[in-house]
Amino acid sequence: MDISGVLQIVGHADFIAEILSVPMLPLLESGVKIRMHTGNGSMVSDMLLEGHCDLGISAHPVLDDRLKSELIYTSKLLPVAAPSTVKRILSAQDFGWSVMPEFLCQQQIAQSELMEIPSPVGTHEIHYYLIWLPSALRQVRVAHARQTLLTQLWS
Repeated sequence: MDISGVLQIVGHADFIAEILSVPMLPLLESGVKIRMHTGNGSMVSDMLLEGHCDLGISAHPVLDDRLKSELIYTSKLLPVAAPSTVKRILSAQDFGWSVMPEFLCQQQIAQSELMEIPSPVGTHEIHYYLIWLPSALRQVRVAHARQTLLTQLWS
């Protein structure tokens, strides 16, 4: 199979930068060139529908019936703040904090630069979906890339 050529991927900048780089290594090693675009959920759908990109990644569920998607990644959303701020929040009667996907703050938590705030209402998760236009899978490169990313990210 000749899978050489350029693969156009669009998605959220934080996910592309922090999560997608390692799973794309097998594609790069097999000769696929990758061009990445960043955008929000509606831009991901628009870029796919208009044919500007082959695959998309979004934390927004697909609402357009012309597009297909599959869950590829789940991350906890963590309320975090600097440790001194967490102490003030925990000792105060009212509360407030920033919420971030775990993959964006786990290193800072491990290095004690941030601290998770115990949530009074439980934790939530954010789900990321790989999205494609079914007709795009006619290209061997796109079908191969889709399967590689599904395998690499959801294993």
